[in-house]
Amino acid sequence: SGCQILKSYASFKEPSSIFHNMANPESPIPVGILGATGIVGQQFISRINTHPYFTVSVVGASGKSAGKRYHEATNWVIDNDIPNSTCNLNVQECDPENFKGCQVIFSALDSSVAGEIETKFLNAGFRVFTNAKNHRMDDTVPLVVPTANPSALHMIK
Repeated sequence: SGCQILKSYASFKEPSSIFHNMANPESPIPVGILGATGIVGQQFISRINTHPYFTVSVVGASGKSAGKRYHEATNWVIDNDIPNSTCNLNVQECDPENFKGCQVIFSALDSSVAGEIETKFLNAGFRVFTNAKNHRMDDTVPLVVPTANPSALHMIK
């Protein structure tokens, strides 16, 4: 499945400034991961760890994981090790107040909880990319598959 962008914008005339600093890898974009302790969240963390434009700043999960260090809260199952930069982050509850400073949110939440939580992040001004199905048929949510329709990235504001 591709990534989706949740948005509430009516106009897409100007390219987004979110990717403006991508030309400067010395200033990576701080991102948050929702559902970070699950397998999809682990994949996000693993891939972002080696990405030149992003850095994982906040990891979020359910209340039972919140307050623990990431390596204590997750049962890491993918092949590579937990990145050192993420290992000791404190897991936060998935509330926008806990993700201040993040410019982008990658959501790996299960669809049973994704809709409401992702909408809260959107309403708080975050750019949200999700694998969940909840907003897939929403006319205001473009489906972005960077290898198929990279021009859709201009819609991110």
